[in-house]
Amino acid sequence: MAYPAPRDVPVLYPVYFMELLTTGGVPPTAENVARLVGRTAFMIGTQGAAYCAQLRDAAAFEIFLVNFARGGMPARRLHLADDMVDWLWAWSARCHDDLRGRFVTWRADLLGPGSLLQRGRDIPPSDAGEPDREEAWRSVFAEHSR
Repeated sequence: MAYPAPRDVPVLYPVYFMELLTTGGVPPTAENVARLVGRTAFMIGTQGAAYCAQLRDAAAFEIFLVNFARGGMPARRLHLADDMVDWLWAWSARCHDDLRGRFVTWRADLLGPGSLLQRGRDIPPSDAGEPDREEAWRSVFAEHSR
């Protein structure tokens, strides 16, 4: 059995998230961290659905949904994004290159003009509260399975 290479994507919580908030001038409150973690996890899940579809692995996608679509384990909510990266990393080496660049791009986008990180302001809550991750990710999976 082949073992995956050790993860070389930096751990996101807490350093990555705190750096984003402070660099963006957003108050580093517990609520802002939780909102940023939630949005990051949603983005990773969307990409994870695309990876599973592109690799034609519906069984892995179902496992991914079971593990993460409901927000993961409550005690690990702030680690959700990292747990998702760990799962994807271990699942397929074909995700590694994209995952390495994903958070550099995400950082640049979040610190750019018009982002949800606005100096001196809290991160707004999601429009409809907690997103329906499963429905959104199934839609992405279906789109990328064509």
